[in-house]
Amino acid sequence: MQASAAALLSAVTRLLAVAVNPNISRVVNGEEARPYSWPWQVSLESFFPTCGGTLIAPDWVLTAAHCITFHTYRVVLAEHDMNKEEGPEQSIMVAKMIIHPKWNDNCVSCG
Repeated sequence: MQASAAALLSAVTRLLAVAVNPNISRVVNGEEARPYSWPWQVSLESFFPTCGGTLIAPDWVLTAAHCITFHTYRVVLAEHDMNKEEGPEQSIMVAKMIIHPKWNDNCVSCG
C-alpha cells in the first residue's frame, strides 16, 4: 500500500510540475502559425499564460468561463513566441470580468 501511495504521489508531483511550467508546449502535432497571422487571438495571463481568448471588439475579449479565476489578469496581444520579447506585444490589464450568470464551476460538463 505504501509503495502504491508513493508512486501515486510521485505521479501527481510530476503532473503538477508540468502543469505549472509555462515553457512546456501543450500543442501536440501542431504547426507553428505564421507570425501575427491570427490578430484576434490573445493570451490571458496571471503570472504565466493560463488560457487563450478571442478579441471580439477593441475592448472586449471572449474566453471560456472555466478560464476565469479571481487573480489579476492581463491580456497579451501580438505575442508570437512566448519565450522571447519580439517587440509588437501589447499587455493590457483587465478592467472587468463578466461571467455568464448560469455558469456552474462545480459542473463543467453542464455547459
